[in-house]
Amino acid sequence: MRERNLKLRLDFFWAESDLIDVDVDFQREPVAGSEGRLAGGVGLSGPSRHLPNVDDNRQRRTREREIVRWIARMGAVSLEHVRRRWGVGRSVAYALIARLVDAGLIERVATLPGDPTLLRATHYGIRYARLGLSVAKINPGQVDHWLACADVALWAEGRWGPDAVLSERELRFAELDSRQPIGSAVVDEFPSGRQLLHRPDLLLTDDGSSVPIEVELTTKAPRRLQHLMRCWCRSRHIERVLYVVPSGSTERAVRRAIDRVRGEDRLEVIQLEEVARA
Repeated sequence: MRERNLKLRLDFFWAESDLIDVDVDFQREPVAGSEGRLAGGVGLSGPSRHLPNVDDNRQRRTREREIVRWIARMGAVSLEHVRRRWGVGRSVAYALIARLVDAGLIERVATLPGDPTLLRATHYGIRYARLGLSVAKINPGQVDHWLACADVALWAEGRWGPDAVLSERELRFAELDSRQPIGSAVVDEFPSGRQLLHRPDLLLTDDGSSVPIEVELTTKAPRRLQHLMRCWCRSRHIERVLYVVPSGSTERAVRRAIDRVRGEDRLEVIQLEEVARA
């Protein structure tokens, strides 16, 4: 019943007005022990002890929609990524996420012991963010890659601006809609003429140019890696490709492959440790 009420409430919210608060029903039917938090709201300055005015509510909802939208675009992130993205303290970030989880807009995804809990947007959260994406599929073996991609996304946003960065999820959606490569490499073609694409983890769209970002945490088979690099080098719609790799064996393997395909002019290597320090 509670999930159905949430769906009806959000459907009405999307269809009618941006002035309707997503926690109206939660204020009427509060969870035990959370009445003050849900009624007062949680903003970037922490829990409020008074009822916010219309402008405060609108500002809070705008920020919350931005958070849900960013998480939905990235697929899966950690609490620390949200904290860094919006420049808030850990306690404020935790309160923001708790509010959005209570509203059914995002959910926590448990991972293996010792790994950070991931956050992803729910079906309702993705609709609330006005996106056409699907709910991200997460398995324990992908945790490190999700976290690294979010790190690189924050670094890229800081360097080129938030509007210049697309996730693999957004790129897939855009290419399915356009029916042609936008930021992907064509790796094969079927007899029917349909192209088999390899999509990067992130895509920079800076000054009209497309710059894919490949986040490589482990060493690929040399022949496969070189084949992908040759495909990138043949892609005329791509300016260059950034390979973000951890220092060590993976970096050495990527640099060897670049040498083999003579892709120094189109393929660039950046250490993941440099991204983390930025």
